[in-house]
Amino acid sequence: MLFIAGFSAVYESITRIIEILNNTVDPINQVPLVVIVEGIAILSAIGLFVYQRHVGRSFNNLTIISQSVDSKNHIFIGSAVILGAVLSLFNIFWVDAIVGIFIGFGILRDAFGLLKDAKSSYDGEETDFSKYKTVFGDYVNINHLETFRLWILFSVHNKDANTQEELVKSFNDTFKNNYIPVISELGLLPNKDLDFNSNFDEIIIHLIDNNWLEKDGGIYKITESGLNHLDVILNDFNNFDVKFSDSLLLKLSNEN
Repeated sequence: MLFIAGFSAVYESITRIIEILNNTVDPINQVPLVVIVEGIAILSAIGLFVYQRHVGRSFNNLTIISQSVDSKNHIFIGSAVILGAVLSLFNIFWVDAIVGIFIGFGILRDAFGLLKDAKSSYDGEETDFSKYKTVFGDYVNINHLETFRLWILFSVHNKDANTQEELVKSFNDTFKNNYIPVISELGLLPNKDLDFNSNFDEIIIHLIDNNWLEKDGGIYKITESGLNHLDVILNDFNNFDVKFSDSLLLKLSNEN
């Protein structure tokens, strides 16, 4: 279906360009109605995309992910139609046709990508589902890193963990080898399968670059700026909305 949609979008766009060049293009009638209908269709496609991508990533199901790609393309196509309808009011007819060509090639690119993944899966190879981003996926990963960095500041200051070995042990004891009610049940422990030792430099470099932590030989020390940053974050918990956080945790648990 994606191949048909892609070739169809490219064909229709090229045909429209030819009609424009020959001055035979028909203006769009009922522009407000077109905008309303396509707007509703776009909102529906957005809802489907979010749901399908979420379910597809949760179960690593390539079929459902392909449906989310189709929904995403409907969003682009609907947007191009609205753009063309609005510009037609100003007798500008070629912009949506050009955009349509790019959208068509984008659909074909997605189709070939999905075909490649389907073939790899059929051949028994592992499919990289991480490239199919979810709405909250990047946000969750970023906040996992922030969690680790906050824990480093806290451990250096309060737990006398000053070396890489001590901090890695603290990571493993806290995020891997520990059971936290509700959080563990929801699978919300940040990156429980992460190799902290191998990824230690990626986690800690941000703290050093921001002058929150300094390294003296193999010893890490928290700076005055780091203490202030840690105090600001910890003080935020005094005004923490537990109801909101519970709702957010339940939502993010499905994106983890």
